Amino acid sequence: MAEPEQQSNQPETAELVVSAERHQQLYDIVSYVKGLHHHIDPDMYDIPLKQLEELEWCVDGVEFESEGDKEWYGFTMPVSWRDLCFIETNVMAADTYSHRKTTGYRVESLTDQGFDDLMKWLVKAEDDLFRSRRKQA
Repeated sequence: MAEPEQQSNQPETAELVVSAERHQQLYDIVSYVKGLHHHIDPDMYDIPLKQLEELEWCVDGVEFESEGDKEWYGFTMPVSWRDLCFIETNVMAADTYSHRKTTGYRVESLTDQGFDDLMKWLVKAEDDLFRSRRKQA
């Protein structure tokens, strides 16, 4: 009887497919946010350092897979709804602080359009991985 309750307490997870380009962007964003974490307003962006370090571990040192003759440059990452929201928060914080003169520098690999594209990809991932499942249930 206790087993089903434990399962219902576990967050629902899904596999997020991350291309090599997205991997680089996420890696750059996490590194950027970690580098200026002490400057980020916690009332504006709730980014616990421990959770940020866990995300850093997920996007650091990923080895790309190959399947037979075909190389697939990317990886899959198990994520919950909360994980995706946390990734979005980091992207928004990096975007915001990249535009502040007081920060002194930007995320090197991302333009404004790059930030927009990354957010669109994350919102689409939320729809595909979680919202569509809830509509079907």
